[in-house]
Amino acid sequence: MMPFTPHNFPKQQRGAATLLISLALLISITLISVYTARTTIMEQKIAANDFRTKQAFEAADAGMEYAIAYIRGPGGVDKDANGALDTNIVDSNSDGTYNTNTLTLSTGATYTIALSGSTGSVIVTSTGTSDDGTATRTITQTIGSVDPLPNEPHTPLTTRGGAFIGGSATVINPEGKATIWSGGNVDLGSNNSTATMVADPTDATYPACIGSPEAPCDVERSSDKDNEGFDLVENDANLSALSSDDYFLNFFGLDKTTYRNTRVEIESTGATATNNHDAASPGINLAQETVVWVDGGGPGNNVSIGGVTVGCASSVNVNANYEDSACDNNNGDPPFDAALPTITIIDGDASATGSTTLLGLVYITGDFNITGNVTVVGAVIVEGQTLSSGGGSLDIIYNSRVLGNAGGEGNSASLAGSWRDF
Repeated sequence: MMPFTPHNFPKQQRGAATLLISLALLISITLISVYTARTTIMEQKIAANDFRTKQAFEAADAGMEYAIAYIRGPGGVDKDANGALDTNIVDSNSDGTYNTNTLTLSTGATYTIALSGSTGSVIVTSTGTSDDGTATRTITQTIGSVDPLPNEPHTPLTTRGGAFIGGSATVINPEGKATIWSGGNVDLGSNNSTATMVADPTDATYPACIGSPEAPCDVERSSDKDNEGFDLVENDANLSALSSDDYFLNFFGLDKTTYRNTRVEIESTGATATNNHDAASPGINLAQETVVWVDGGGPGNNVSIGGVTVGCASSVNVNANYEDSACDNNNGDPPFDAALPTITIIDGDASATGSTTLLGLVYITGDFNITGNVTVVGAVIVEGQTLSSGGGSLDIIYNSRVLGNAGGEGNSASLAGSWRDF
């Protein structure tokens, strides 16, 4: 009988475990490779989506910045002066015509702007779209006008020092009972023509006409060289005790440095103050509906403003009825309805020679020296003294409507808490 010889000895089974392990590793590597590939693709998609989202957001932000610049430009949000918000605000062809609300950027992304609300409080909605159109982001913000004169004076002349009239002067307040508010003495001099005038209680519309610039009261003589009426508020210790900074802050709501940096639109110097506002070296002459700062070097330094007209498009001379065809196209009812009043701040001692007409608010950090013929429609605020020489003539006609429009709508600013990007 042949002997049985088995063929499955352990030495003949070597390599099976290696094969199994190799297969397991191969399968694992394959699965890892597939997972890695899927992860890489997913990361690429996430990165691409993130890029497009950021691109859309940046486009929306660019649209918001453009809209704010548009609002702050001349004419604001009503450049066609039709009383409504402008519809198209984007000049896509750079030809000076606003023809659309959408603009394509150099990246291929676009933004679309929509305006709503009112001219004084504009809601800006800017929608950005990525270059492939797959991602959009929307930003909403409210832009409001900052009043350049938050605390209007209620008297035609407010002076921290005294008021001394050596020439002639007429100070008129058809909207109230006070004409001069002074921290020092008020001396109306000896000129028969010098007088203050206040609302006449015998006016048929009195007292409704009080505080009504559209239909002001008739006026009556109150104070002159022989009589001092109750319209003169003089030697007010509270007024004279104010520092220069506090005095300014009381009317403008900001310190001088901040106001100058954020509200002033035209800057001039004492040497160029009488130049036209649009000259290479700008002055205040013919400045309209703006805020002007004349850097005259501070109190003690003379700044000549003689012969200028401020707050109107052409040189004017106000007549005996306080009317002028250039700035009053309705015969004084309401007065100066065509005026574009300006806030004029003179950092120095202001001297007025010749014929000078100022519509709006005049603020002087030093003394106000009048040697010519000066007419102000609105109000005058002086940190120092108001001095009129024997040859000077000063007429101040208070008008709250002019003061309310002085400086235009003011600079536009984002309202706190109005930003939305979700």
